[in-house]
Formats: sequence, structure tokens, C-alpha cells
Amino acid sequence: MKKLLLSTVAVLGMSAAAVAADLPARTMAPAPAPFVAAPVFTWTGFYAGVHAGGAWQDLRARRGAFVPGTLLPDPNNNNNDNGNGNGIAGFGVFAPATLGPRDRGTFMGGGHLGYNQQFGAFVLGGELDLSWMGGRTRSAFDGALTTAAGTLPTTLEVRSGLDWLGTARLRAGVAFDRVLVYATGGVAFGNPDNRVTFSVPGTVWTGRDDTVRAGWTVGGGVEFAWTDNLTVRAEYLYYDLGRQTVTANTTGPLAGTNVSYRFNNSGQIGRVGVSFKF
Repeated sequence: MKKLLLSTVAVLGMSAAAVAADLPARTMAPAPAPFVAAPVFTWTGFYAGVHAGGAWQDLRARRGAFVPGTLLPDPNNNNNDNGNGNGIAGFGVFAPATLGPRDRGTFMGGGHLGYNQQFGAFVLGGELDLSWMGGRTRSAFDGALTTAAGTLPTTLEVRSGLDWLGTARLRAGVAFDRVLVYATGGVAFGNPDNRVTFSVPGTVWTGRDDTVRAGWTVGGGVEFAWTDNLTVRAEYLYYDLGRQTVTANTTGPLAGTNVSYRFNNSGQIGRVGVSFKF
């Protein structure tokens, strides 16, 4: 009896082991993948690019000092005594007090480089740019002087141009992720080319000044990050290089006489640009 009972237990034990061996093995569930946040765009970094657009120069010239009592030669009389009507005194008074304002649009283009630093939603940076600007703006006055000796035509012409313009500016703005709205301002420098020509028959007064001058500029714009490294922008700037006096002189019998005009060297720029962010 005992042998039968032991044999039965042994058979049942081997059967249970065989059934357990046939059951699938228990495995651990895989660990969840770690959460990786999407990268946030930042405006911080160096950049360089190119820009192009239009420039409008404001030509405004106001008459300055002239040599009072100057006698223009009478074409029919060598006696320049204005008291007897044989001469013309003070040629400067026959030139208009102001010429302009007049503006003319022209193409402009150039390059820029700078650096931005982002603090939360605020962006602060600096930028240097240099632009080529073509074109000339002209304003002229044609008149006639009636004297005892007859009528003398007079011509006054002022011309102004700006071959190039550079700026060194701060930029400050607010970033809405990939959109940056900013204000900008700083120093402007360029070489305004201003000219004055005044003439009567037989005598011409000419003057020119194209020295490099410094002034200021302000403006603003919107910039969009098309990719992490490529941005596009639209920008407006107003610049002012200060006032500049140009004196027109002559040679011959009237050497030493002159007439001068004071120019306002200012204008506006509207442009678009593309930058590569490093």
C-alpha cells in the first residue's frame, strides 16, 4: 500500500513538472522610452547676410552767406558802379533762399553682420552694415535779371548724391518663437556729394564737397527664422548725416566773390535681407 501511494505521488510530481516546463516563460515589460522635448529655437549667435531695397534722399538746400555789395559786370559798360545803374549789386540776392525739398528713389544693396543674445523673450544685439547707393538728386532755378544794359539770364543748380552708407547699430526686440520684432538705432556714416553751380553770362561760380560725414540712424523691422540657420527680414531706416555748407567760387574779374548753400544730408531706406545664423 505504501509502495502504491509513493508511486502515485512520484507520477503526479513528474506530470506537474512536465506541465510547468510547457508553460511560456514570464518576461518583464519593457521600460518606457525617455521623454525628449522638441528643441526650442534661439536667436542667440553670430550671423551674416546680404540686403537690397530702395533709398530716398531728401534734397533740401538753403542759401547761406554771400559777399554783399558784389558787382556783376555790365556786359556793355566797364563801369561797375551800381549807383548809376551800370552794374548789378549783390548777386547772391538773385539766388532763391531755398531749393527743394525734393527726393528721388534709387536702388541700394550691401551686406551686414552681427550678433544676438536672447534673454527669455527679449533679444539684444549689435549689427554693422555697408550699402552701395546710386543716383543723384537735382534741383535747379532759372531766372533773369533786368538791368539798364539789358536782361541777364541766371541759373542756379544744386545736386546731391550718396555713393555709400554704413551703420553701426544696436538692435532690441521681442521674440515670438521664430518671429523677431525689433527696433534699431545707432551711428551712420557716408560720403554725401553736394554741388552748387551759379552762373550769369560770362561768369560761373562752382563748389563741391564730398567728404565723409557721420550722423545717426533709427528704424525697425521684422525677422523670421525660416530654418534654424536661415532668416529673412524686412527693415526700415531713417538716416541723417548732418548739415553741410558748400561754397561756390569763381575766377577772373570776380574772383573772391562767392555764394554758399547749406544741404541737409538725410534720407530713408526700405530693404529686405537674408542672413545665415552660425
